Amino acid sequence: MRIRSSNPRATCVMATGSILILLQRLGGRDNPPHASLHSDPQRAPSARFGPQRAVESGQGPARSLATGLLSRQVSRLRNETQKGMKVKLTRLIMTLSMAMPMQQAHAEVTGAALAQQGAPGVPACLSCHGARGEGLAATGFPRLAGQSTAYLEKQLRAFAGGQRVSPQMQAIASALDDSQIRAVAAYYGKLPGWQAAPSANPAAAAPEPWTRGQKLAIRGNWDKEIPACFACHGPAGEGIAPHFPALSGQPAAYTRSQLKAWQSGTRSNDPHGLMKSVALRMSPAEIDAVSAYLANPLPLSPEER
Repeated sequence: MRIRSSNPRATCVMATGSILILLQRLGGRDNPPHASLHSDPQRAPSARFGPQRAVESGQGPARSLATGLLSRQVSRLRNETQKGMKVKLTRLIMTLSMAMPMQQAHAEVTGAALAQQGAPGVPACLSCHGARGEGLAATGFPRLAGQSTAYLEKQLRAFAGGQRVSPQMQAIASALDDSQIRAVAAYYGKLPGWQAAPSANPAAAAPEPWTRGQKLAIRGNWDKEIPACFACHGPAGEGIAPHFPALSGQPAAYTRSQLKAWQSGTRSNDPHGLMKSVALRMSPAEIDAVSAYLANPLPLSPEER
């Protein structure tokens, strides 16, 4: 006898009913196998005669048939339950493994969309920072491409929290949620950083300020306790995440405005007040000189060092 059902509980009920029917047929209609459980004391003794007594004493075919059928049904139910759990677990693992790359791709698409198209209440980043995040020298908007993701996230949160003052950026950063901040920072962090043109001669336009700025960036001015810019921002000004951003290739107007912001206190998100202390020691001429050099830096030759 084989019992089929898609519902394990229903299968169990059907199996139990089949056992009772089998025992009833073996014991006869007058002496049902469950009579020993009857509450009437006058009828209970009659249940102890015939095949039922054989079942209880281990004799006759009823006990072996019933036990075998029940054992097969329990084993089948156990196997079906284990198989069902394995299938469900496999489906869950496959769903999670597929969802993880989809979430990563979604973050990248969102970052690119914010940069190129914007979002409700948020203008596209490229409208101020250039199509490739290179910044706009004429208006002093900074270069974003190649900055570390951690640094860009920190600055957006500083704008939103008021540690950096900018009418445009404070409004934009405040409109971004945390996932958008991470996405757009990751997008610009993956873009290539600044590279000097092979035939560039930046000193030709303004040799004296550029040369002075070069010395400040590479050597500093220890007479005024001004450390070299590249001592913290990397040997070529490429930045050291998360606190020290890339300086090379930044528009001169932007670098100048930030040094003055540290002097005035409108920017205060530098670690341990380091940049504020440096900026306060710099003269306007030194600020102009180092800003001009960092816009298009070339390292000192071995002879110049």
